[in-house]
Amino acid sequence: MAVPKLMPDEIISRAVYPMIRAMIAKRLVERYHFNQKEVANVLGVTQAAISYYLSDKRAITKQFFENEEIKEMVNKLTDDFVSNKIGKDDLIIGMVRIVNYITNTRALCSIHQFYEKDLRINECNVCSERFSSASDLIKILRRNGK
Repeated sequence: MAVPKLMPDEIISRAVYPMIRAMIAKRLVERYHFNQKEVANVLGVTQAAISYYLSDKRAITKQFFENEEIKEMVNKLTDDFVSNKIGKDDLIIGMVRIVNYITNTRALCSIHQFYEKDLRINECNVCSERFSSASDLIKILRRNGK
């Protein structure tokens, strides 16, 4: 099994959530004419972070702006928020669900490989282990007498 240097959670916090926030920010500014301060308030980050997201300086983000499924999910989530179909709490839950989708479809693997060029993603199953149920871990620990 290929073992990555970075754990899935590190990739998610370092790249995936910022990527999703960048996509939401871009839509709020371009389609709904929010200013950066308003977007920062919605997403719970600083205005400087929004400015950075909108600058398109993150290469990994550019790659995912092109993923139609992710783009569609982010756009729907953003549109539902703006039209008051969902609140801020549901916006956050929606972001978590998009992360789950990215992980479950192994899209996280290509993001991971962006950071670890030598990672053999076809041989790696760390995410499937990471996101398996806690009850599986309890069974393993009990089986090993711990």
